[in-house]
Amino acid sequence: MDQKAQISAEFILFAGLILLVVLVFASVISDQSELNSVSSAAKMGAENGTAQLSLITPNMRPVRVTKVNMTDIINTTPTQYNIIVSLSDTVSGTQNQTIINSIMQSLAAQGYNVVNNTVTTNKHTYYIFINASDIS
Repeated sequence: MDQKAQISAEFILFAGLILLVVLVFASVISDQSELNSVSSAAKMGAENGTAQLSLITPNMRPVRVTKVNMTDIINTTPTQYNIIVSLSDTVSGTQNQTIINSIMQSLAAQGYNVVNNTVTTNKHTYYIFINASDIS
């Protein structure tokens, strides 16, 4: 500011540039934050489902979640993602459904809109799968 309490044009341009950079990064960060949150909730739900199965099925071998892959479906608006949960061992069809239900409960508990094996947010749509090679 100068002596007459006027803001210089350079200060206004600099503040505008800073604001623009912050807004661009905020949109990228919020998008990545949602992807991380959905992926984490899916993994926690799968882990809870496998733990539940090991408790109610005494002769079941231990099964753990080995990885969660998130791949985008190309050329979709809004962006759609497949979330594929891989397990360390095979599970039966009913056990698979138990794990899927546990994943959906975990995502619903996080406040996401859950219908069947699909999660819908304001930004993306997610489809949840258990790795087909792990189902007996």
